[in-house]
Amino acid sequence: MDDDIQYLNTDLELVSATDLTPLATALEAQGLMILNQGKYDDSYYVDFETDDGYPDPETNIAAMVTVIEALAPELQSLWQGCSSRRFDIGYRVPAEAGDRFHQELSAGLLSRLAAVGASVRITIYPPRFG
Repeated sequence: MDDDIQYLNTDLELVSATDLTPLATALEAQGLMILNQGKYDDSYYVDFETDDGYPDPETNIAAMVTVIEALAPELQSLWQGCSSRRFDIGYRVPAEAGDRFHQELSAGLLSRLAAVGASVRITIYPPRFG
């Protein structure tokens, strides 16, 4: 078994009191793949990942933020109306990880995330999920 920690992907998770279908359609047309979409109680949700694979979260999130920054004003309004706008960075960690592992989000990307009102979460997947 590989003993290296591995970056898997980054999901974009949105939650809103408003139907997110128009926003989901626009983001999908720009290369974000819908993973889950629906309604739970009084909230609508949609989760995305990119169609393309990326080697690290910096380039993956930057690609998604570029799409978000280019949204039309009416779609920006839907985006801003979300109660949660989260980028969830996923890693797989083997049972016996090798050396240290580092990946960085640059100050520039963090500024862009703050400007679009998004948060970041890190998810670590144990070996049994891989």
